Amino acid sequence: VAIACYRPPSSVLEGKVQGSWWPVQDAVPFALPEEEWQQGSETIELFGTFAWLKPPRGGPPSPNRREPGSGRAQVAEFEFDFSIHDLVGRQVLENLRAWYRPNAGSTRGEQLAQALATFAKEALSAFASGRLMPDDKNKLLPEAKRLLIEMTKQGFIQILRGDLNIIFDAFVYDPSSRYWTPQQLHWWAGSMVQLIKFVLENSSPSEQESWKDNARRQLADEDSEYYTRVDVRAWPQLRNLVDGTDTQLHGGALCRRIRVQLCAHGSGPFEKLADLEQAAKLLKELQLYRDFNPEGSTDHEIYQTFGDRSLNLEKRSELMEQVLMDAPRCLVRQVLRKMDEDLDETERYEDREHRMLQKLLYNLDEDIRICKKAYLKLMRTWVRNVVEHEELTPDQICEHIEGDGQEEDNYELLLKDAVNYLHKENRTFEAAKMLARPKGQTSRVRESLRNDQQIYYLANLYKAVQETEDHFGPVAEGTMALPSPSQETYRVRRLPGKGVSRAQDDEGYHELQRLLEPTPRAIGLWWLWRCFDGYHDKHARAALVVITVEDRFFLVDILELERKTMLNTSAPLDKPYLELIKQICEARHLLKVVHYLEGTALRALQLALISEQQRHGDEKPSNYSSLSPCIDMALVAAYLSGTSAGKCKELPGLVWKYLRQDLCVTEALSNFEHRPLRESQEHYAFLGA
Repeated sequence: VAIACYRPPSSVLEGKVQGSWWPVQDAVPFALPEEEWQQGSETIELFGTFAWLKPPRGGPPSPNRREPGSGRAQVAEFEFDFSIHDLVGRQVLENLRAWYRPNAGSTRGEQLAQALATFAKEALSAFASGRLMPDDKNKLLPEAKRLLIEMTKQGFIQILRGDLNIIFDAFVYDPSSRYWTPQQLHWWAGSMVQLIKFVLENSSPSEQESWKDNARRQLADEDSEYYTRVDVRAWPQLRNLVDGTDTQLHGGALCRRIRVQLCAHGSGPFEKLADLEQAAKLLKELQLYRDFNPEGSTDHEIYQTFGDRSLNLEKRSELMEQVLMDAPRCLVRQVLRKMDEDLDETERYEDREHRMLQKLLYNLDEDIRICKKAYLKLMRTWVRNVVEHEELTPDQICEHIEGDGQEEDNYELLLKDAVNYLHKENRTFEAAKMLARPKGQTSRVRESLRNDQQIYYLANLYKAVQETEDHFGPVAEGTMALPSPSQETYRVRRLPGKGVSRAQDDEGYHELQRLLEPTPRAIGLWWLWRCFDGYHDKHARAALVVITVEDRFFLVDILELERKTMLNTSAPLDKPYLELIKQICEARHLLKVVHYLEGTALRALQLALISEQQRHGDEKPSNYSSLSPCIDMALVAAYLSGTSAGKCKELPGLVWKYLRQDLCVTEALSNFEHRPLRESQEHYAFLGA
């Protein structure tokens, strides 16, 4: 229709213009009557607005071209030929080419920023509506890059002229953008950043540094308008545009915009979740954790914002994990403790909030002991299981719940759970045995059962029974025993020594150091720990580490080292001892003889060799000790027996099989974190090594 209705200029009809200046010149039917030319005048006017029908530069002027003084802003067009043919894509590029209007009443920098923003939004609109052909969609950004490169090379865009002074205005926040997908948001900010980078890279080094210095000065100002206008989701890419991660952004100003743009609670749950996911991603990328949740603050901003209970529990758990995964550990522990405080203690078994906290502790690799309520629930479950399945004796159960540390405040509750279950199941003798212990006699649990004459009578009988005298040897008669240290057959060293405040003053420390002398030898290595749940209690660490070599025994008390270090943090005592044990574990000339070394056991040893300063620091420890070379006696026995190591993991069975000696296991499940240690516990530890 356009071809049929087109009437060529009179200059062409009269033959005054030589050559074809119009792409469709040869196809125009000149023999049409005059009235038919008039009928297509409106169509000609419409198609004349499209760039692909405009004559090239140098041809006759277009009737739609704006002339100076016409009352409308004149467009300073840049000579450039695009290879893209799609109408929509070409129009987007044409708008970017004609970005500068001399009489528009705004600066060049404002116009360039506006042109980039318009380009990105129009391109997104074309992508979303499907109006852009797939091949041309991939060509759109490269064509825009070529255009800006040529503009920069030919001086049409100049940094020193101020064309990039306010380029950040291209990233101004638009409320409608909150409905963009992450892919759309990434393309919107990323495309403009790439275009600006190409302008900078094709400028002189002095121009680049001038622009970066100006940008740094603006970003260092907390009151800069950019912090209030720019879409906060674009800042990770803008920071890389200026100078990578070295650029100092004002965290407080950014966090205020994150709260305003992404953390407002006026939208629905799905929109709120999407916004909070974006906020969590920003906190991670820009490392704004401490700015968002200042140290010492009682508002718990991260927990209050990302732990919104109006969200789905599973989604909230994923969101909390996302925002805390790379946060400083001090802040992580603070948030987890706050979550623990909000747990409902009346929900003993089916508590979804409690399960969510346990899952976070597991995935974030944090110690459950930092959460008192969660740890108490773990202990109560453990007490119920061992009592129900008769896994421990009443004395052993009481020894664990009476032990030092956090669980001491929970003794009454744990004792009540155990005694009530035993009383309900008519296991009266076991309940009376627990109440007959010195601490049980003064407990409120015994007072509550004062009317039960049978328990009261049995508890008094057990109270009169004298305990077996503690000695360095096995509890069970006729079992394997080590010679007493008083016979001086074996030299026993307990580290740290009594009254020692420095490792240099400890004789046992210097004697243990001699193992690092380059003399090949085999040493026995054994460590003991307690773990209430192999899945949730991932941070159980060894309380004792025992090393045997020839006729010398070394018992390193890890908990005693920690206690003395906590009393004198200015001169930590644990560091030299732990470093020495790590060196022994990694020494190539020492063959470490162990028994059934599996993942849980190795982790317990590695955690024990981490100093208190590292354990409570912000960074996760990375220098875990290795154990090499070593020989596992369970594997040796399995090889000789033609079976698996799992069937040879019981040490008493191996001792009987190869030495024909019984091994006393009475102390095997005792509390090795209780202080002071019994001599029978030390004997069991030395015998295992």
